[in-house]
Amino acid sequence: MQAQSKGYGKRIRRFRWTGERLEEVGVMTPSADGGRCPADVFIVGAGVQVPDHLTSAAIDVLDQCQEIYSILPRSTSRLMPSRWASKTRDLQEIYQRGGRRLDVYREEINLIWQAARSNPPVAYLTVGNPVVFDSVTAGLIERAKCGDMSVRVIAGVSSVDAIMADLGIDYAPGIQILEASSLVAHNIQPRNDIDCLVMQPNVFGTAFVTMGRKPCAAALWPLRDHLLKCYPSDHTVTYITCSVRSGNPAHLESFPLSCLGGTEMSPQTLGASLFIPAAVPLKADEYFSDRFRDQSEFERNYR
Repeated sequence: MQAQSKGYGKRIRRFRWTGERLEEVGVMTPSADGGRCPADVFIVGAGVQVPDHLTSAAIDVLDQCQEIYSILPRSTSRLMPSRWASKTRDLQEIYQRGGRRLDVYREEINLIWQAARSNPPVAYLTVGNPVVFDSVTAGLIERAKCGDMSVRVIAGVSSVDAIMADLGIDYAPGIQILEASSLVAHNIQPRNDIDCLVMQPNVFGTAFVTMGRKPCAAALWPLRDHLLKCYPSDHTVTYITCSVRSGNPAHLESFPLSCLGGTEMSPQTLGASLFIPAAVPLKADEYFSDRFRDQSEFERNYR
C-alpha cells in the first residue's frame, strides 16, 4: 500500500511565460490527496530553452513542491521564478566533486528519496524530457516500484525534438536514436538506410564525470571506427548542440565521418549530439507496396 503524500492543500498560483516574464493566470487549490496529480516525487522536464519551454503543468507542480532538486546550470536557474529560489537545491555541486557517474546518480537519487520521505512532495528538475537518457529519472522510477512512495513524470520538450526542429527534418519514415557509448559497448549496428541520431558523444567512452574536462581526439576514435563499419568514410555527419536561449541558433558543424574526433594536434570541439543521415535509400517491399495502394485491399480490411 502506498503511503499518503503530505504537504498538499495550499492554494497554488498558476502562471504562464509570456516570453519576457511569468504572468499569473489563476489559482488552483489541490485536494488533500494531492489534487490533480498526487505524488511524493515529481520528475519534471524543464525543456531545452528554459524558462520558455516550461509547461503550465511543470509550473503547477513546482509550485506545489516543498523542495526542488535541480541539475539545471546555474546560469539557467537564475532565470526561474524567484519564488522557487529558497526551496531549490543545486545538484550540480555533486557533479563538481567528480567520480563515477553511477555513484553520482545514486547519491542524487538517495538525496531526493530521503527528502520526499520526510517532506513530500519534492521535485527532481532536469533538462529536456526527463525520460530521455536520464539515469536519475530511471533510478527514481525503479525505486518507486517498491510501493512505499509514488513518482509522477511531467514531460518536457526533449533535446531530440529540438534537434529535429533545428535541422528541419521530419522523423518519418523513422529515425534511430542511440546513446554513443552503448552503441559501441553493445556492438549495435545502425541501419545505414535510415537517419540516425547519436546522443551524448561528448561523454563517450567513460564512466566518469567529465565536467571541466575536454576529451582528446583518441577518445572518439572507437566510436568513429565502429560507425565506419556501417557508413562510408566520406559520409557527411553533423554535430548539433541546441541553443538554450530563445532566438539563438543551434550550433551545427558538418564534416566527413572519418574526421570524427579530429587529430591529436587538433581535436574536435564535440557537439551534444551527432546526426548521421541515411547513406543509401530505403528499398520498398514491392508486394506490400502493391497491397498498400490497392483499393480492394482497403475495402476488405477496413470496414
